Amino acid sequence: MSCMTILLDLLFPPACGGCGATGSGLCRRCTPAFAEAEHFSLGPLIVHSAARYDGPLRRAMLCFKRGRRDVGERFAELLAERCAVHVSGAALIWIPATAAGRRERGFDQAELLARGVAKLSGGEALPLLRRARDERQRGRSRAGRIAAAGRFSCPETAVVPSRVVLVDDVITTGATLCDAAEALRSAGIVAAGAIVVARAV
Repeated sequence: MSCMTILLDLLFPPACGGCGATGSGLCRRCTPAFAEAEHFSLGPLIVHSAARYDGPLRRAMLCFKRGRRDVGERFAELLAERCAVHVSGAALIWIPATAAGRRERGFDQAELLARGVAKLSGGEALPLLRRARDERQRGRSRAGRIAAAGRFSCPETAVVPSRVVLVDDVITTGATLCDAAEALRSAGIVAAGAIVVARAV
């Protein structure tokens, strides 16, 4: 830990994104119960969600989307703990954020999650997807989210992983994950599944 990090922590101590308590990005009280983890089908894609998108976790997720890296790092730990068996031996492919989203928060939230999970699980995170259309899902109606397609492309790569798992922060309709999986399929890569921090119901 650098001297600057220590100084910043002293001046601005980490606070839970869910309740504001001093200590960490997501305190123990706000960490969702393991029972909230879900596994469900999205067409041919099996999705593993670490929690439900409500309560303190929803508030923490909004903090993450506004630029709180420490909250994202805690989410990566949560994913690594609850989805370890599903990412074992797989390359993690994150859903790339829009350029505007990266500028706003200073990082790509799904990339931070994928790299964090890869580091904790001993795997690798690869940038296989690109934004073909730089459009956000936030603010769209349900019908608009589902209709949006063709937003991603997968450039030709010399090394095609034998097993890949998609990574994103929140799943709502599932349109984004399906669109990303289709882009991979077009490049001859079949996603074995997907992991997300939370599922919005």
